[in-house]
Amino acid sequence: MKKESCTCGKACGCQNCVSGPFALFFDTLGNTIRLTILNAVRARPSNVSELVQTTGIEQTLVFHSLKRLELCGFVTKKAEGKNRIYSVNAKTVEPLMKLIESHVGQYCAKHAKPCTCAKRKPL
Repeated sequence: MKKESCTCGKACGCQNCVSGPFALFFDTLGNTIRLTILNAVRARPSNVSELVQTTGIEQTLVFHSLKRLELCGFVTKKAEGKNRIYSVNAKTVEPLMKLIESHVGQYCAKHAKPCTCAKRKPL
């Protein structure tokens, strides 16, 4: 049975809300490319070229993903000469990501497929 979705566009708190700010937040975080980029920036502030090199993701995808991450406040950027250096939002996102890592380690890790990434840092 299909549930009706809230389309109010606000953080209304209804149980069926699949639009608005909550949806934008979780869609941003739930995308594997954006999550990969976010974790790379958490490890080390970087410009687009460095992120292309460290993640192996195509430059256009990195650029567009950074725009989305910036839109939702996951990353910040600052100019250093011609470069734009992207960093994790240390005030809100870094503590949130640490909390998520703790939750994942406690509840989700034993049920997930094993990570095959050679660069994976332990939770």
